[in-house]
Amino acid sequence: MVAVGRIAHYTEDGAGEMGPPLADMLATNLVRASGLRVISHVRMLELVERVSGRADRAEASSTAARQAGATDLVDGSLYDVAPGVLRLDLRRIDLANGAVIEAYTLQGSDLFALADSATGRVAGDLGGGRPARSLAEVTTRSVAAYRLYEEGLRTFYGGDRLRAERLFGQALAEDSGFAMAAFYSALSAEAGPRADFLRRLSQAVALADGASDRERLLIRATWAATTSSPALGAIADTLTARYPAELEGHLLAGEAAILAGDYDRARPPLRRVIGADSVGLAGSAPRCLACDAFSALVASDVEEDSLEAAIGTAREWIRLQPGRGHPQRILAGLLGQSGQFDQALAALSVADSVEPGAADAWPVRAALYLRAGRLSEATELARLHSRAGRSSEGALGSWWLAIAYRHQGRLREALAAAREYRRVTGERASPGAAPSSATLEGQVRLELGQFQTAGALFDSIGRNSAADAAAATARRRVWTLAQKATAMAAANDTSLLALLAGSAARLGQGSAFGQDRRLHFYIRGLLARARGQHEPAVTAFRAAIVSPNMGYTRINYALAGELLTLRGPHEAVGTLQSALRGSSGGLNLFLTYSDLAERLAQAFEAAGKRDSAAVYYARVVRAWENADAPFTPRLDQARGKAVRMLEKP
Repeated sequence: MVAVGRIAHYTEDGAGEMGPPLADMLATNLVRASGLRVISHVRMLELVERVSGRADRAEASSTAARQAGATDLVDGSLYDVAPGVLRLDLRRIDLANGAVIEAYTLQGSDLFALADSATGRVAGDLGGGRPARSLAEVTTRSVAAYRLYEEGLRTFYGGDRLRAERLFGQALAEDSGFAMAAFYSALSAEAGPRADFLRRLSQAVALADGASDRERLLIRATWAATTSSPALGAIADTLTARYPAELEGHLLAGEAAILAGDYDRARPPLRRVIGADSVGLAGSAPRCLACDAFSALVASDVEEDSLEAAIGTAREWIRLQPGRGHPQRILAGLLGQSGQFDQALAALSVADSVEPGAADAWPVRAALYLRAGRLSEATELARLHSRAGRSSEGALGSWWLAIAYRHQGRLREALAAAREYRRVTGERASPGAAPSSATLEGQVRLELGQFQTAGALFDSIGRNSAADAAAATARRRVWTLAQKATAMAAANDTSLLALLAGSAARLGQGSAFGQDRRLHFYIRGLLARARGQHEPAVTAFRAAIVSPNMGYTRINYALAGELLTLRGPHEAVGTLQSALRGSSGGLNLFLTYSDLAERLAQAFEAAGKRDSAAVYYARVVRAWENADAPFTPRLDQARGKAVRMLEKP
């Protein structure tokens, strides 16, 4: 396993600028040589950044290479010996004992010629084959573009994304066909507007065929992951097979398996990332692949409805990264999902102490308050942040305020907050379509009984294709078809349900997400239910569920209703409890805890578990005590049932 370390550039005036780009060129070229296993330049940059404060530059390269799993390190010096003549002195070092295994001296007219010559010499000694094409053919022919690109990489992995973004832009100005400069230009802008990120990433995809094999696969895998393309699994598998030392491939393979609902297949590659990137857990670089793998593992456990396993995974993450607040907040959310609210708030306090002022802290607290039935506290917390106005914090505050009002049955206020969220977000849509930020408004209108308006809004959202790839557009369309079908079924209009189901089945095949591929069964279940065909409805609703507690949770709600009709209360209880244990994101958007609690109380009552039924009827009463007038009949019934369930039968 070979890593390329520091190449120092010496000129008549002192230190030059061409050593770092030459190191990148050599590493990139060695990856292309057949029969070799090579640590990529970006992986070395990540690791050098984390250890450079504890060692000089030469020692930092050796330490980083060992941590990456390398056995051999190639480093050296570059000299300007005459106009148009460069000399490169390289050495290959055995990292086990520090001995120099081989030394090389090469001359060339430019960096690209030196990189090609050096690759041939080093690869030949290691038993590898020379790349079929020159380095310039798969990167850029501009030394200036390459220098700016490599400086951008060092800046990016040093944590300054804004400056890195400018450097990658300058590299593209020198050579607009430089695929990896376009790719990192996109990654630098990932936290900004999605449309801009997708535009930049699509530019990299368009240039990918001119890049090296590894980089082409990396670009296409990132695009597939971003857009939920069904090609993701195959691309990630190819990346890991050809370049097993590249952790991104293993991470993407694990995430692809989770998207497909194949949780057992997801764990080995994610565990490999954690094992290989344990040093990343202690670093401060802009990305931590092990952290991403831990997040994916937790998601996998949750989607399998195994909260105990998810909590164990989160605690393992905290042990390996004790000084960070994010895993503590993940644990707090999981404890809340399992009903351990005091422990969840304690974990959140620990997170606040080690990482005060984190942007994602208050939404976790708001979600915990909602789960614990502390609705007024959740409302006030969201209202406070909604006052931040036209900002990401203000938009998030309005979103949570609408959610809190919905849980309380205060739908007129929820509608106002949902419309404010859409306004503050300022999301653009393609002509004649509504933006995705209108989804919450559509959901509130559905709950208000404005079924035709809600259905029309969902249909309009589904027609939005602004800046998205085909797979992402298909995914949005499938979900809005399911939401439109929900509105139509609620209005007792079944005229289009069969057509919507067929469209959803076809479009779902264009997504990597397992729920997308099965949502058409939910629409078929709605049609069967409307026709009074309860057994076929149950069969269809069961087929629509990929994860028992993640996804479109209205499926669980509808399935439980049919099971109660067929006198199957025990399965109904399990189905609803799984939904209640789901993550806050989807559950809060598609269904409220109060609606779930009401149906769960009915299921417990039908199962003869009166004490449990009383608990959930009482929860409904507390939630709806200030609800809008249309909730009064349901509130009165829940209030009466809460008392009667505690009386002796």
